Amino acid sequence: MSDFTAEVHTGPLFALAHATREAQAQVLRLSGTIYANALRTLTPPHGQGATIKSTKAKKTKGIVELQARIAEDIQGGPSFSAVRAVRKADGSGWLAFDTHHHYTEGGGHFGLVVPKNETFTAADGTVHKVPIEDPEAVYRRYKRWVKKNGRRRVWGPGHDGPHFVRIGKLRSFVAKKKKMAGYTISGWAHGARFFSTSATANIDKGFFPELGGAGSAGSDAAEYAAPAANAALAEAEPASGWMESQSFAPALKNKSIITDRTVNAVAEHAIGKMKRNIVQWYKKKAKAILNSPS
Repeated sequence: MSDFTAEVHTGPLFALAHATREAQAQVLRLSGTIYANALRTLTPPHGQGATIKSTKAKKTKGIVELQARIAEDIQGGPSFSAVRAVRKADGSGWLAFDTHHHYTEGGGHFGLVVPKNETFTAADGTVHKVPIEDPEAVYRRYKRWVKKNGRRRVWGPGHDGPHFVRIGKLRSFVAKKKKMAGYTISGWAHGARFFSTSATANIDKGFFPELGGAGSAGSDAAEYAAPAANAALAEAEPASGWMESQSFAPALKNKSIITDRTVNAVAEHAIGKMKRNIVQWYKKKAKAILNSPS
């Protein structure tokens, strides 16, 4: 906690007013940090059992499960098998057959399949090239938003596959999308930085600040940190602050995900401990000021 000396003020009453406002500003900064941690903990993909401590790191149960869902949505699971590409006899399109010789459009939501063969020889001896596509282009073209269990959104069926892609491109695309897990949480990073009491404004990796989710924060703490002009300022209202994750705004409509009650429940212990520490600091400082020579 930042400190000060009573000697810089014209008298103990002014020093006490300054200490009061300093305590108010410190409560605001620390409360903001605690609430940012609580909001991070309650933001999907974090789920039941998540705690402020467990969500400090990037690799949490919720993130790992989300990355698994991403792989499943795009390629049908953690791995995939190559298929045999066959051109339709009438030349109107292509078919894909799995290792059991069954027709398939792929296990994911976009009809992405990896062909064993990149050419196909027709009955008349004509050789045809298998049409290879970019998996990201197919993903953008056929994505569909659907709700599932009222809590998360997943890709819904919308493809007209199969769409043949190369394994290297598919792996790279899946890895790219996995790295975006935590983007919604990253919107709270702005608030975590704003209220940070660290000189370098370092924040936990669990905020995924590198993903750059939209968010903002603010307060009137600067006014409260200024030296008190007179004793009456000691009775001023506490400073207020706010923060938001704009990328999370649509999810806030679902009251089962996050409410003031759930945030307070997560932050309650830390807030109580913080306030007790500041009260002890304030009492000690006030006693020193009032006992000092005027």
